[in-house]
Amino acid sequence: MTHRGERILPKFETAAEEAQWWHDNRDRVEDVLIHAMNKGIIRLGTAQRLINEARTSRNVTLTDGGNGPRFLDPVRRRAGEKGLPYQTHIRSLLHEALTERERGRAK
Repeated sequence: MTHRGERILPKFETAAEEAQWWHDNRDRVEDVLIHAMNKGIIRLGTAQRLINEARTSRNVTLTDGGNGPRFLDPVRRRAGEKGLPYQTHIRSLLHEALTERERGRAK
């Protein structure tokens, strides 16, 4: 998001907090992107290219343990309720669980 040419994006404590911000501000973000595209400031595909170039994470493959669709259906449903891709929701849940585990060890 920009304000008078300055980029304004809050700092996030967790991936879930960031995901919620993007969800809550999706209409505003869309308006800003459409405006920038109409003015020729950005081109389609630029954001995805930058994300791909900046990506430092590694892919992780999860198996369903023989449970088939029943394994991911609840996760996909909850992610949909939050307006998130299910992979983002899984990453957020994993991050939160690991953070809670580390907090428990620190006590």
